[in-house]
Amino acid sequence: WRSVAGRSLQTSWQRPEDVPSDPVAFAHAAAAYKSMNATDPKAIWLYQGWIWRGWGSDKLPFMKGFVSAVPPKHFVMLDMFDEVDPEWQKF
Repeated sequence: WRSVAGRSLQTSWQRPEDVPSDPVAFAHAAAAYKSMNATDPKAIWLYQGWIWRGWGSDKLPFMKGFVSAVPPKHFVMLDMFDEVDPEWQKF
């Protein structure tokens, strides 16, 4: 179990839907996307997935919070090493 924002969380989940969303990561990503969206209402955030390389399951709430802050179809993870270890499958 780990603690995120004062809550105890399990560090391995059966399904991506079971992973809780980190509210701090959500707030940071929402603020960044809000700035992009103010400039271009159709903005799509292209994000390089290598930044999360090597993170364990204890970081999944952060990843989920970050990604879930952006509207569907407006966040694209560029996973340039997916043939070996796909990041997109983690959430």
